[in-house]
Amino acid sequence: MGILKFIIRTIIKLLIFTITISFAIIKFVIFFTLIFLTLGAFASRTQKY
Repeated sequence: MGILKFIIRTIIKLLIFTITISFAIIKFVIFFTLIFLTLGAFASRTQKY
């Protein structure tokens, strides 16, 4: 019974760990996309003048 509890706990911990990492990666990607879009808009605006 103790071994089963340990296995379940480790699986839950791993799931939480992977979810946290994936969320961090998604946030990072969104952040970079926003920076890229703002830079692109700024560059196109400066080229007009």
